[in-house]
Amino acid sequence: VQDVFGCTALVWAASRGHLEVCMHLAVAKGTDKSTLELKTTLNECAEDLAMGQVKSHWHLVKMLATMTIAEMVTNNISIADIHVALDVRGEAAVNEVHAKDACTGLMYAAFKGDLEMVTYLTKQRASVDLQDKDGNTALMKACGRGQFAVARFLVEEGSDVLLENRRGETAKECARGEVVTRWESIEELLESTLCWAACSNDLKLLKSGIQRDLDINEKDKKHRTPVMCA
Repeated sequence: VQDVFGCTALVWAASRGHLEVCMHLAVAKGTDKSTLELKTTLNECAEDLAMGQVKSHWHLVKMLATMTIAEMVTNNISIADIHVALDVRGEAAVNEVHAKDACTGLMYAAFKGDLEMVTYLTKQRASVDLQDKDGNTALMKACGRGQFAVARFLVEEGSDVLLENRRGETAKECARGEVVTRWESIEELLESTLCWAACSNDLKLLKSGIQRDLDINEKDKKHRTPVMCA
């Protein structure tokens, strides 16, 4: 339905920067969540109504409606706005990748050490073991940057520490490019997870490791078992 100016509800929502209304209307209009058709619709809105102070709203709406989740993360889009996009597109969209390197939003967040975003995306069922074009996982990205808190969280979430990238490197080997104080802690975490969890009184990681059937008799570099570390 169009008004006397030929504008639909979607046009008016887009012109005023009402992101959630805009995206729901786009889906209801029959785009079937297609970002291509949505982009076309929004571009039409821009020509007619994106004027003055509305331009900034329009730019945000267009950006969030046409970007992949990975692109949103790289552009520092807020969790609240990403949540709107996921709500409309469906949970499968959380694993959308960037065209240039096949990285997911989770990988970018892990690389940046953004624990809040990593936590959010995993709660939205982002796959922790997807690999980019070079075979790197989110855990490898975190380890390669010395992002210990993120690495620990991803291990808790069940990341496969033994996966290899195209260079034949595991997450532990990706960490060795970092300063000693960082990668030694990460290496210890990955090599003897249960021992590290016991020594650190990290009950969540300990429980996660046991559920994944990690060896409860493993020993760390000091030849201690998890029981001895507790």
